[in-house]
Amino acid sequence: MGTHWLYRWCWGLVILVIAPATWTETGLAQIDEAAVPIQDVSQVSDDVDTFEDDNADLESSEEELSEEDPERDEGILRIVVTAEKRPDDLQNVPVSLTVLTEDDLEDSQIRTFQEIARNTPNFYFNPVNSAGSYFSFYSIRGIGNTNFVNRDAIGFYVDDIPYDYGGFLDFDLTDLAQVEVLRGPQNTLYGRSSAAGVVNVTTRPPSEDFEVRAIAGYGNENTRDVQLSVSDTLIPDKLAFRLSGSYSAHDGFYENTFLDDGSVGEESSLSGRARVVWTPSPEWDISLTAMASGDDDGAPIFVPFDSSSPFTIDHDFDGFYESNSNTQSLRIVYKTPQVEATSITSRRYSFQDSQLDADATSLDLLRRLAAFDATVWSQEVRVQSPTTEGPFDWLLGGYYESNQFDAEGTGLVLSQFAATQFGLPLAGFNRTDYELDRETYAVFGQAKYQPIEPLTVTAGLRYEAATSRLNRQSTFEVTDSPLVIPTAPPLDGNNQNDGELLPRLAVDYRINPNMLAYASVTRGYRPGGLNPTADQTGLLEYEEETSWNYELGLKTSWLDNRLTANLALFTNQVSDYQLLLRGFDAVSSDIINADAQISGVEFELRATPLDGLDLTAGFGYVDARFDNATNPFTNKNFDGNRLPYAPNYNYNLAAQYRSPEGFFSRLEFQGYGSSFFDDANRLKQDAFGLVNAQLGYERDNTGIYVFANNIFDSRYITAALTSAGQDLASFGDPFTLGVQVRSRF
Repeated sequence: MGTHWLYRWCWGLVILVIAPATWTETGLAQIDEAAVPIQDVSQVSDDVDTFEDDNADLESSEEELSEEDPERDEGILRIVVTAEKRPDDLQNVPVSLTVLTEDDLEDSQIRTFQEIARNTPNFYFNPVNSAGSYFSFYSIRGIGNTNFVNRDAIGFYVDDIPYDYGGFLDFDLTDLAQVEVLRGPQNTLYGRSSAAGVVNVTTRPPSEDFEVRAIAGYGNENTRDVQLSVSDTLIPDKLAFRLSGSYSAHDGFYENTFLDDGSVGEESSLSGRARVVWTPSPEWDISLTAMASGDDDGAPIFVPFDSSSPFTIDHDFDGFYESNSNTQSLRIVYKTPQVEATSITSRRYSFQDSQLDADATSLDLLRRLAAFDATVWSQEVRVQSPTTEGPFDWLLGGYYESNQFDAEGTGLVLSQFAATQFGLPLAGFNRTDYELDRETYAVFGQAKYQPIEPLTVTAGLRYEAATSRLNRQSTFEVTDSPLVIPTAPPLDGNNQNDGELLPRLAVDYRINPNMLAYASVTRGYRPGGLNPTADQTGLLEYEEETSWNYELGLKTSWLDNRLTANLALFTNQVSDYQLLLRGFDAVSSDIINADAQISGVEFELRATPLDGLDLTAGFGYVDARFDNATNPFTNKNFDGNRLPYAPNYNYNLAAQYRSPEGFFSRLEFQGYGSSFFDDANRLKQDAFGLVNAQLGYERDNTGIYVFANNIFDSRYITAALTSAGQDLASFGDPFTLGVQVRSRF
């Protein structure tokens, strides 16, 4: 399909955005005469008087923004973000980004990255196993993860701590203050794995007064959900803490008719987080955080791709999946009127073990075994100018990361029947054990200068170097025999090194107090690496992935800031795109390099036309296609094919009303365009939509809500692959119904 219609549509949006913003204040007053000013939503929590670290900066930034423009004080819809590692108004940042505030997260009952993506233009996130944590495929603007071997294309951060473990994001999103999704390369400030974008998650800080928040829910399939947080001050203005935890579980949506299991795919998750904040003096903020989580899920369930009954299976083996992780971090901030210094130290350990029915039939053919553990240490130090009204601010920093990834006993188990069917002489376990160690070093800086009042220039530069080292053993263990047969030459200490300069330049111009136009060019980057399962020397290494992203944007607000609308157009030229080629078992894989061309548009709108009525809308379109892509084994050319796990569009619409009498209602429409799950574009998911609804009643600090998700029971595929010559798919959740109670005191 050509893109001429897209540009016509975009110009229409431009006109829609610009025209209202040019209305006179008199006209606005006439239109908005009876309107009630809305509450400032940039305050992440009404009950939290001060935020430590970045959260304190958010508060002080609000005050400064009000001082800069007192006329914008009333009726303002202001959201403060830390996208550029310092607080600023969302409408002032020359980046295409979506912000979900604390209220957004609670009102939408958002608990997962999948739910965040459904409320974000050009963000796709789907776990393989429905809502499970086994593995998730995701992308921003068409670029996403392939497997856990190479670096992610999206950086995930929780309180400035990187979560770098491929698609295994095994924790609940609970007790949150805000989520920011930055689209496009963010490598200059974030480095590592930010070629497609960054997801910043900010948790609630400790409160000055004693506070308890509790959430409990129950739904069909015996779905249980409990969340609890407690916060208090131990020493006034000096020492405070916050404890939070969650538990969720359900019985599963599947029935295994072969094993006569009434419910298959049970899932459970338990997580907890503790945070202590010490402020020994006005200049120092010290925060210590510890988090742990564990998941006990059924194995990922795949059925034939064209199955008419996707929640009924006939597998000879149910399988299992278990994982756990723990994270510790220390954040130290020192502030003076002249400079601000920040140190962030973190350690994260993750482990997972799984077995699944790889043939997805009642026959005892293939079983997939996988066991991984990863330990990641990171250290970031940055020094920056204080937040002031001056025309110039700057930031300098350094980063180090050590990532040790171990796979033990990973591979495919073939039964004697399978060996006979595939013409193999022996049954056994075709396993791979490897250690993949990676180190990253980086220095970076960014400066922002305002030569004249409406014009701001932002320039940044990062140099990042990465090293990968691989040790591997590939063997075949014969069933009921001590015989172990090497299947590939062992690898011992193989190294791969690369480095890249990552510039960014952005120019923004404030056309009037309610309109900001910007243009930017940014270098994207993913380090190269080593393929642990490669059998051929020529496929052992893959090259670094680089890109140039060009973006034009317009950010506007009108009707006394009751309405904001933002538009972004982009194009991205990707060189040496890291393309995944799956093996016989669909899990072992090699990464090769190709090229890709990507372009698209994003549009977001927030409106409060009446007191208590909130409207949000978002739309993203992306055309992401291969260029110069060939499978070296089959010589099949993928040029012109769409990138996998990259829907050509997505949208979200929500209308919410909270009455003075305490009644609450919310209606959501979310959907994706068509997408493919393979490079050859054989496995396709057609466009689909979801409808969700809530009804509730709120009194004082307590509310009770009835919710229904996927009301029309849409069938959609979350992941698909070809294993042992069979096309298989995993499906998303069907219709769900439940009740939730929220209380705060």
